[in-house]
Amino acid sequence: IGTTAPADKLQVLGDIRVGTSGANGCLKDFSGGTIAGTCSSDARLKRNFRLLGPVSDKLLKISPQFYQWRSEEFPEKHFGDQEELGLVAQDLLEVIPELVQIDDDGLYRVRYQQIPFYLIKGFAEQQEAIKSIDDKYSREIASLKIENAQIKQESVKMRSDYT
Repeated sequence: IGTTAPADKLQVLGDIRVGTSGANGCLKDFSGGTIAGTCSSDARLKRNFRLLGPVSDKLLKISPQFYQWRSEEFPEKHFGDQEELGLVAQDLLEVIPELVQIDDDGLYRVRYQQIPFYLIKGFAEQQEAIKSIDDKYSREIASLKIENAQIKQESVKMRSDYT
């Protein structure tokens, strides 16, 4: 759209608008999974729920990197020459393999749209750890306050016994 020589099967030169009104547009992948936008997420449309396991340690192993595409070597890919920020699929494969897919050409792809869910889970785990530490130190502080009060009380008693 807007070009006579597209780099991909669908290329749009300019902005894209999806939806029929308000913020109801949804961009999906071929299997119907959400890529971006305001998409259906009603529990009545879903089944076989399974919680995401612990992710904090995995997230610590992910290293976003700045890079440039090897556009001269792969002109058919129509890569730009600007610096990008992203992940290396092979590195991510070692840590969170479910976020990596292999395309028909045998090249690795990152499912970037899934990463925010890992970040949400990691944030929740971090908050639980902070609360646990806070609870531990709150108990220790309370215990030290009691001990300090007892020491003060004994000190006052010793002074009164001395005098």
